[in-house]
Amino acid sequence: MGTRGRMSTKRPAPVEGRVLLLVVLCRSFSNQSVALKSLISRTLRGKRAIATRSSKSPRNDVRGPMAEKTLQTQTRLSYPRRQELLTAYAAGTPVRQIAREFGIHRNTVTTIVNSEGAPVRRPRISSEAKAQALPLYEGGMSLAEVAKELGISSAGARAIIRDAGGTMRPAGIVRHPQH
Repeated sequence: MGTRGRMSTKRPAPVEGRVLLLVVLCRSFSNQSVALKSLISRTLRGKRAIATRSSKSPRNDVRGPMAEKTLQTQTRLSYPRRQELLTAYAAGTPVRQIAREFGIHRNTVTTIVNSEGAPVRRPRISSEAKAQALPLYEGGMSLAEVAKELGISSAGARAIIRDAGGTMRPAGIVRHPQH
């Protein structure tokens, strides 16, 4: 064997026409991982057939194989239900309400609408809310407060204020009006 931390190689005589090369590691890995220890012990023991695990037969129903261990139940909409969804969307029903009614995520609603080629609605902010946003923000309210007051998202409030020519204050600074 070699010195500590070094690798020594021994080459014995040919065995049945093959040359066997042994590598001995001398404490070269002080903190061996579990996988490395397993590899070393299996190599020292010799080759062994790997046992195959018994697998369950996949679950199927009339639609085909079913997913195993899903975190959320999958709701598949039939063609008639998809048409109902598209009709409700075209009538102007809010996406959140459609999602709740059909038991699906609101992103799935827009995915279905896109897949059918229908135009996707974008949330519209009223002109009244647009007119109020900048004065509220310049009056000392934070973006979150303006958004809450107008019933819109903080990103929506920020976009309205920027479009109206307002400048953003650094985060965390709230100016309250002096009375």
